[in-house]
Amino acid sequence: MKRISTIFFILLFTGIVACIASVITTKYIYHQPAALFGYRIVKILTDSMSPDIPENSYILVKNIQGADVKEGDVVVHIPAYGDYAGLPMTHKCIRGPELETEGVAAGQTCILTQGTKAGAPVDPPVPIANVQSVYIKSIAKAGGFFDFLTSIWGIVVLIAVPSLIVIVMQVIRMVRAVFAKPDEEAVKAEAERIERERQGEALAEMMRESGEGATAAKGTSNVGELGDVMAFIAREKAKSASSDNPSTPAAPTDEMSSVMAFIAREKAKLNKDD
Repeated sequence: MKRISTIFFILLFTGIVACIASVITTKYIYHQPAALFGYRIVKILTDSMSPDIPENSYILVKNIQGADVKEGDVVVHIPAYGDYAGLPMTHKCIRGPELETEGVAAGQTCILTQGTKAGAPVDPPVPIANVQSVYIKSIAKAGGFFDFLTSIWGIVVLIAVPSLIVIVMQVIRMVRAVFAKPDEEAVKAEAERIERERQGEALAEMMRESGEGATAAKGTSNVGELGDVMAFIAREKAKSASSDNPSTPAAPTDEMSSVMAFIAREKAKLNKDD
């Protein structure tokens, strides 16, 4: 669960930062609205499209190739000629793509655009390469929200809030890790494993030193099994020492059977080596 939470916050934070970087780059460097999956939001800064699209309203547009523009489309384009050359403009297409034969755009395929405000002049020809997007719908109700998102405070909030959430989650995790109690069962099991290995190594050393079981010790690679035998012997000694009648034989157990089986295997290895 912790891993899933971490991955979620990392993806969320990365996505938000990427979106903010896209907004900043297109808005303040390229002076164009940001696009997401081909769609973007455009603010109409003048009344040249009124009453169809009021001044300071927002519209949703989709990227389009200039050659696909049809008469009647409202398009976002960058004028190549005239007083507004180089600045984004949203006007209505009044003539589809055609090859210009005269004027400043002679030899280029262009469209003609015009604002819908009464008395608006026809714009200079717009090369189809300068067409960016086509109008989809108005989103006037979301205007205030988008104004906030594209403001400095909006960008600060979008960065600060996810960052703060991630930092708080990491601090909480670190505090829990510092003050968390160790798993007693896991610690006990690990200690027992280490003790079995130590006893197994001690038994193997004893067998090598005695000379009687050198071959068996050499051929035995399961140190854990040796440790189990050693631990069993130690327990049996402890039982005998604490019993009121040490001479009374203990009843056979599965553990005793395992020990006997181990000894039988070792003897078989010795006989085979001989």
